[in-house]
Amino acid sequence: MSDEVASIDTAIAKATTERQAESKQNAATIQDAKESRNVVAQALALLREYYAKAQDATAFAQQAAPIQDAPVVFEAPFQGHQNEATGVTGMLEVIESDFARLEATTDSEDQVAQQAHDKFMDDVKKNKAVALQAIEHHESNRKLAEQALASTQRSLQSVQSELSAANTYYEKLKPDCVDAGVEFDERVRRREEELESLRDAYKIISGEDVPSLREMKAEQIVPQAPHI
Repeated sequence: MSDEVASIDTAIAKATTERQAESKQNAATIQDAKESRNVVAQALALLREYYAKAQDATAFAQQAAPIQDAPVVFEAPFQGHQNEATGVTGMLEVIESDFARLEATTDSEDQVAQQAHDKFMDDVKKNKAVALQAIEHHESNRKLAEQALASTQRSLQSVQSELSAANTYYEKLKPDCVDAGVEFDERVRRREEELESLRDAYKIISGEDVPSLREMKAEQIVPQAPHI
Protein backbone atom coordinates (compact mmCIF):
# COMPACT_ATOMS: atom_id res chain seq x y z
CA MET A 1 0.00 0.00 0.00
CA SER A 2 2.88 2.35 0.73
CA ASP A 3 4.32 1.58 -2.71
CA GLU A 4 0.93 2.35 -4.24
CA VAL A 5 0.80 5.73 -2.46
CA ALA A 6 4.32 6.51 -3.68
CA SER A 7 3.30 5.56 -7.23
CA ILE A 8 0.24 7.83 -7.00
CA ASP A 9 2.40 10.73 -5.78
CA THR A 10 4.74 10.16 -8.74
CA ALA A 11 1.80 10.11 -11.18
CA ILE A 12 0.38 13.31 -9.65
CA ALA A 13 3.71 15.10 -9.94
CA LYS A 14 4.20 13.94 -13.55
CA ALA A 15 0.65 14.86 -14.61
CA THR A 16 0.95 18.27 -12.96
CA THR A 17 4.26 19.02 -14.70
CA GLU A 18 2.93 17.90 -18.09
CA ARG A 19 -0.28 19.87 -17.66
CA GLN A 20 1.59 23.03 -16.69
CA ALA A 21 3.83 22.72 -19.76
CA GLU A 22 0.84 22.03 -22.03
CA SER A 23 -1.12 24.95 -20.59
CA LYS A 24 1.87 27.26 -21.01
CA GLN A 25 2.31 26.19 -24.63
CA ASN A 26 -1.41 26.61 -25.38
CA ALA A 27 -1.41 30.05 -23.77
CA ALA A 28 1.55 31.06 -25.94
CA THR A 29 -0.20 29.74 -29.08
CA ILE A 30 -3.40 31.60 -28.21
CA GLN A 31 -1.47 34.81 -27.54
CA ASP A 32 0.45 34.52 -30.83
CA ALA A 33 -2.75 33.82 -32.77
CA LYS A 34 -4.50 36.75 -31.12
CA GLU A 35 -1.63 39.17 -31.83
CA SER A 36 -1.29 37.91 -35.41
CA ARG A 37 -5.04 38.28 -35.97
CA ASN A 38 -4.89 41.83 -34.64
CA VAL A 39 -2.00 42.67 -36.98
CA VAL A 40 -3.85 41.23 -39.99
CA ALA A 41 -6.99 43.09 -38.95
CA GLN A 42 -5.03 46.35 -38.82
CA ALA A 43 -3.54 45.63 -42.26
CA LEU A 44 -7.00 44.94 -43.65
CA ALA A 45 -8.30 48.18 -42.20
CA LEU A 46 -5.47 50.14 -43.82
CA LEU A 47 -5.97 48.47 -47.19
CA ARG A 48 -9.70 48.97 -47.15
CA GLU A 49 -9.20 52.61 -46.23
CA TYR A 50 -6.61 53.00 -48.98
CA TYR A 51 -8.75 51.46 -51.70
CA ALA A 52 -11.82 53.34 -50.52
CA LYS A 53 -9.95 56.64 -50.78
CA ALA A 54 -8.46 55.63 -54.12
CA GLN A 55 -11.93 55.07 -55.59
CA ASP A 56 -13.06 58.49 -54.43
CA ALA A 57 -9.79 60.27 -55.29
CA THR A 58 -9.74 63.22 -57.67
CA ALA A 59 -6.78 64.58 -59.57
CA PHE A 60 -6.10 67.32 -62.00
CA ALA A 61 -6.49 66.04 -65.56
CA GLN A 62 -3.34 66.61 -67.52
CA GLN A 63 -3.77 68.42 -70.81
CA ALA A 64 -2.31 67.13 -73.99
CA ALA A 65 1.21 68.41 -74.58
CA PRO A 66 1.74 70.72 -77.54
CA ILE A 67 4.82 68.86 -78.41
CA GLN A 68 4.16 65.94 -80.66
CA ASP A 69 6.67 63.59 -79.02
CA ALA A 70 5.41 64.22 -75.49
CA PRO A 71 4.65 61.05 -73.40
CA VAL A 72 1.16 59.74 -72.88
CA VAL A 73 -0.54 61.48 -70.03
CA PHE A 74 -3.34 60.34 -67.67
CA GLU A 75 -6.61 61.99 -68.34
CA ALA A 76 -8.33 60.52 -65.18
CA PRO A 77 -7.27 60.11 -61.55
CA PHE A 78 -5.94 56.68 -60.33
CA GLN A 79 -8.62 54.90 -58.31
CA GLY A 80 -6.88 51.56 -57.69
CA HIS A 81 -7.39 48.24 -59.45
CA GLN A 82 -10.54 46.45 -58.24
CA ASN A 83 -9.16 42.95 -58.86
CA GLU A 84 -6.01 43.79 -56.90
CA ALA A 85 -8.02 45.09 -53.97
CA THR A 86 -10.26 42.01 -53.91
CA GLY A 87 -7.32 39.58 -54.11
CA VAL A 88 -5.21 41.14 -51.35
CA THR A 89 -8.03 41.79 -48.93
CA GLY A 90 -9.47 38.34 -49.58
CA MET A 91 -6.16 36.68 -48.80
CA LEU A 92 -5.75 38.69 -45.60
CA GLU A 93 -9.31 37.88 -44.55
CA VAL A 94 -8.53 34.15 -44.96
CA ILE A 95 -5.37 34.57 -42.87
CA GLU A 96 -7.29 36.48 -40.22
CA SER A 97 -9.92 33.74 -40.14
CA ASP A 98 -7.21 31.08 -39.78
CA PHE A 99 -5.68 32.87 -36.80
CA ALA A 100 -9.10 33.27 -35.20
CA ARG A 101 -9.85 29.58 -35.72
CA LEU A 102 -6.44 28.60 -34.30
CA GLU A 103 -7.10 30.76 -31.23
CA ALA A 104 -10.57 29.29 -30.66
CA THR A 105 -9.47 25.69 -31.32
CA THR A 106 -6.44 25.93 -29.01
CA ASP A 107 -8.52 27.50 -26.26
CA SER A 108 -11.18 24.77 -26.60
CA GLU A 109 -8.56 21.99 -26.57
CA ASP A 110 -6.90 23.54 -23.52
CA GLN A 111 -10.23 23.57 -21.66
CA VAL A 112 -10.82 19.91 -22.55
CA ALA A 113 -7.29 19.01 -21.41
CA GLN A 114 -7.80 20.91 -18.15
CA GLN A 115 -11.07 19.07 -17.49
CA ALA A 116 -9.37 15.70 -18.16
CA HIS A 117 -6.51 16.71 -15.86
CA ASP A 118 -8.91 17.76 -13.10
CA LYS A 119 -10.79 14.45 -13.37
CA PHE A 120 -7.53 12.49 -13.28
CA MET A 121 -6.35 14.41 -10.22
CA ASP A 122 -9.68 13.86 -8.47
CA ASP A 123 -9.57 10.10 -9.18
CA VAL A 124 -5.98 9.58 -8.06
CA LYS A 125 -6.50 11.68 -4.93
CA LYS A 126 -9.48 9.49 -4.02
CA ASN A 127 -7.37 6.38 -4.61
CA LYS A 128 -4.62 7.85 -2.46
CA ALA A 129 -7.09 8.62 0.34
CA VAL A 130 -8.36 5.02 0.24
CA ALA A 131 -4.80 3.68 0.28
CA LEU A 132 -3.83 5.92 3.20
CA GLN A 133 -6.90 4.81 5.14
CA ALA A 134 -6.01 1.17 4.47
CA ILE A 135 -2.44 1.81 5.60
CA GLU A 136 -3.70 3.42 8.80
CA HIS A 137 -6.02 0.46 9.43
CA HIS A 138 -3.27 -2.11 8.80
CA GLU A 139 -0.84 -0.12 10.93
CA SER A 140 -3.32 -0.12 13.80
CA ASN A 141 -3.80 -3.88 13.45
CA ARG A 142 -0.05 -4.37 13.31
CA LYS A 143 0.44 -2.43 16.55
CA LEU A 144 -2.30 -4.45 18.25
CA ALA A 145 -0.71 -7.67 17.02
CA GLU A 146 2.70 -6.55 18.27
CA GLN A 147 1.20 -5.74 21.68
CA ALA A 148 -0.53 -9.14 21.78
CA LEU A 149 2.73 -10.81 20.76
CA ALA A 150 4.67 -9.02 23.49
CA SER A 151 2.05 -9.97 26.08
CA THR A 152 2.06 -13.59 24.90
CA GLN A 153 5.85 -13.70 25.01
CA ARG A 154 5.81 -12.39 28.59
CA SER A 155 3.21 -15.00 29.54
CA LEU A 156 5.25 -17.69 27.84
CA GLN A 157 8.37 -16.65 29.74
CA SER A 158 6.42 -16.70 33.01
CA VAL A 159 4.99 -20.16 32.28
CA GLN A 160 8.40 -21.42 31.25
CA SER A 161 9.86 -20.11 34.51
CA GLU A 162 7.11 -21.84 36.50
CA LEU A 163 7.61 -25.03 34.52
CA SER A 164 11.36 -24.90 35.12
CA ALA A 165 10.82 -24.41 38.87
CA ALA A 166 8.30 -27.28 38.93
CA ASN A 167 10.71 -29.55 37.07
CA THR A 168 13.47 -28.65 39.51
CA TYR A 169 11.23 -29.34 42.49
CA TYR A 170 10.08 -32.59 40.89
CA GLU A 171 13.65 -33.72 40.44
CA LYS A 172 14.24 -33.08 44.13
CA LEU A 173 11.17 -35.09 45.16
CA LYS A 174 11.68 -37.85 42.66
CA PRO A 175 14.20 -39.91 44.70
CA ASP A 176 11.81 -39.93 47.67
CA CYS A 177 8.72 -40.76 45.65
CA VAL A 178 10.08 -42.99 42.94
CA ASP A 179 12.89 -45.46 43.49
CA ALA A 180 13.95 -46.21 39.99
CA GLY A 181 14.81 -49.82 39.37
CA VAL A 182 12.95 -51.16 42.49
CA GLU A 183 9.77 -53.23 42.17
CA PHE A 184 6.55 -52.06 43.74
CA ASP A 185 6.34 -54.97 46.21
CA GLU A 186 9.87 -54.28 47.37
CA ARG A 187 9.05 -50.62 47.94
CA VAL A 188 5.97 -51.63 49.97
CA ARG A 189 8.04 -54.00 52.07
CA ARG A 190 10.64 -51.33 52.76
CA ARG A 191 7.94 -48.85 53.69
CA GLU A 192 6.44 -51.36 56.15
CA GLU A 193 9.84 -51.95 57.71
CA GLU A 194 10.27 -48.22 58.15
CA LEU A 195 6.87 -47.98 59.84
CA GLU A 196 7.72 -50.93 62.10
CA SER A 197 10.96 -49.28 63.11
CA LEU A 198 9.13 -46.06 63.88
CA ARG A 199 6.57 -47.89 66.06
CA ASP A 200 9.28 -49.71 67.98
CA ALA A 201 11.05 -46.44 68.56
CA TYR A 202 7.84 -44.86 69.81
CA LYS A 203 7.23 -47.85 72.10
CA ILE A 204 10.68 -47.56 73.62
CA ILE A 205 10.40 -43.81 74.10
CA SER A 206 6.90 -43.76 75.59
CA GLY A 207 7.07 -47.02 77.45
CA GLU A 208 3.66 -47.94 76.12
CA ASP A 209 2.68 -51.22 74.67
CA VAL A 210 2.19 -50.20 71.12
CA PRO A 211 1.11 -53.03 68.87
CA SER A 212 3.38 -53.80 66.08
CA LEU A 213 2.41 -53.49 62.45
CA ARG A 214 2.13 -57.27 62.18
CA GLU A 215 -0.20 -57.43 65.17
CA MET A 216 -2.32 -54.65 63.70
CA LYS A 217 -2.62 -56.57 60.50
CA ALA A 218 -3.56 -59.74 62.42
CA GLU A 219 -6.30 -57.89 64.30
CA GLN A 220 -7.64 -56.60 61.03
CA ILE A 221 -7.77 -60.15 59.67
CA VAL A 222 -9.19 -61.88 62.81
CA PRO A 223 -11.20 -59.44 64.89
CA GLN A 224 -11.31 -60.06 68.62
CA ALA A 225 -14.52 -60.79 70.45
CA PRO A 226 -15.93 -57.77 72.23
CA HIS A 227 -15.63 -57.70 76.04
CA ILE A 228 -18.86 -58.15 77.94
